[in-house]
Amino acid sequence: MLSASVLIAVTGGSGTAILWASGHANPAVVAAVFGAPTALVLALGRLARRTRGVLPDQHHHHYAGPVDQRTVTSKTTGLIAKTTNQQ
Repeated sequence: MLSASVLIAVTGGSGTAILWASGHANPAVVAAVFGAPTALVLALGRLARRTRGVLPDQHHHHYAGPVDQRTVTSKTTGLIAKTTNQQ
């Protein structure tokens, strides 16, 4: 948020300075053009706050018991692939 606000302040300040120096600084136009990034950042922040509740809760599954530790060897041969699995 802090970096976005600095970016908006620099952009808005430089744009306002250019319009003021050129003598074409209409307050309504300045407000519309340089207020849009601020409105966009605020809208994205609000959207991000609302999407927090959309994600499902995390579920952790822990299993106990013997582990099957078999070794399987696979061999694929032939023009039409035939796979043979041996333990």
